[in-house]
Amino acid sequence: MPSGEDNSRDHAKDVPKGTTGEDGSGDKEDLGNLSFLPATPELPEVPRLEKVRPPDEDLSRHPVARWSQSGAAASITSTLVVPVALFSYLGYLLDEKLHHTTPYCALLGFVLGVIGSGVGVYNLLQRLK
Repeated sequence: MPSGEDNSRDHAKDVPKGTTGEDGSGDKEDLGNLSFLPATPELPEVPRLEKVRPPDEDLSRHPVARWSQSGAAASITSTLVVPVALFSYLGYLLDEKLHHTTPYCALLGFVLGVIGSGVGVYNLLQRLK
């Protein structure tokens, strides 16, 4: 049967390089080698796309352009109606709260709504050009 001294030598042979044994001793030089980590993968090169220009034909005949025009028409309609109705109603509510016998606030709201509608339609038409 081997002595305790022989067991420690056998154990030292089994300990891989760069690790410490039971006594805390070990190779400090090999700790910088991190070969157990996977290698950094090589990334492929980013593909370059060619610039594509639209055809020189008239794009106003394209189906998407037609839908865009109908959307603009619906937007103009709502831009005309909503501010006039909203400001007129707010003026009516203000007249009711102040107990006015004549609808001064409702008329003022109507005028503000017409001005707001005009500005909104003008902005939409400028964007469509």
